[in-house]
Amino acid sequence: MVAIRLMSKYDTFCLFSSDSDFVSLIKFLKNNRKKVILIKGGYVQYSLKANSDLVINAQDIKANVACIKQKSSFLG
Repeated sequence: MVAIRLMSKYDTFCLFSSDSDFVSLIKFLKNNRKKVILIKGGYVQYSLKANSDLVINAQDIKANVACIKQKSSFLG
């Protein structure tokens, strides 16, 4: 897995998922002194939240990471 192979190159890992299959990865990273930020879009398993250093609701940061473009009324 790339997150493990490259872990000497970062201090903080950011996970955009609610999949509890990542709990083992998070625990491994934490045991190797990495910080873990979880960006969640909805319901997330307690084990993911409990093992992360910071949990952020995606809706709370949506305006900072998304740009909504208006469609042009010009059809040329």
